[in-house]
Amino acid sequence: MNGQTAIIEISLKDGQLWATQLWDGARSVLDYRSGDDFMIRALNMPLKFKRDQNKNIIQMLLNGNDLFTRIKN
Repeated sequence: MNGQTAIIEISLKDGQLWATQLWDGARSVLDYRSGDDFMIRALNMPLKFKRDQNKNIIQMLLNGNDLFTRIKN
C-alpha cells in the first residue's frame, strides 16, 4: 500500500465480515455491495475480492489502487 507492505486480516464474526489492520489493530465491518464487492465502512473505501479459476479468493483490491495478495496460513 503506497509502496509499502501492509497486512489486513479478513475474518468472519457473528455472520459479518471484518477487516483488521494488523499494524495498528484498527477494525471495520465490510458492508456487502454485490458479487465480490464490499465497502469498508470505517474508511468508506471499496474493496473487491479477486478469485482464481477455482473460485478461491487470491487477492483483494482496495480503493481501486492497492492490491493485496492472500497469505495462506
